[in-house]
Amino acid sequence: LSDLKNCDTIDTDADGNLVCGTDGGGSGGSTTLSAVQVRRTTTFTLTTSYQDLTFDETDLESDTATLQHNDTNTDEIDVKAPGLYMITYHISANDAAARSTLESQVAVNGTALSGSYLDNRDYQDEYIPSSTSFLATLTGGDVLTLQARRGAETNEVIDETMMNVVKLDGVQGAQGGKGDPGDLAKSTTDTLY
Repeated sequence: LSDLKNCDTIDTDADGNLVCGTDGGGSGGSTTLSAVQVRRTTTFTLTTSYQDLTFDETDLESDTATLQHNDTNTDEIDVKAPGLYMITYHISANDAAARSTLESQVAVNGTALSGSYLDNRDYQDEYIPSSTSFLATLTGGDVLTLQARRGAETNEVIDETMMNVVKLDGVQGAQGGKGDPGDLAKSTTDTLY
């Protein structure tokens, strides 16, 4: 049994021998998700055209072979591996003098990703907090940017604009057996009080 240390599961092979299995849940075959989280800690004056927002902080970068905040072009997150990704961002703006509009989206290689668009409006001197999460299928070599623009008024993106990207991975386990449907001819009714 000493060969079975750090197994996710213990299975049997075709000869009935105990062997390590992997379902991704234990220390033997656990999966670490590739993720990056970037943040802007300073204000940014918006224009009426979409602009890529730069990020001055990298809070998390777990696997640079898959995802990386670009050190040179700090508005970019470089995708290095194909797959399904969950993207989340939070952005906030304010105009002290007038009603303001904030539109934002995530672009891949300069083109807006479906499901990433947000459009918010406020009244004078109110903050416009906006957040969204969505899924996207990306390929190696894709570049992600967070873009924002304002309406006719003047407003700024404020502290703590943030974007995170997580590659959704996992270890696929073996196909389970067919479950027992039970006796469909019999049923009981319980009364709850």
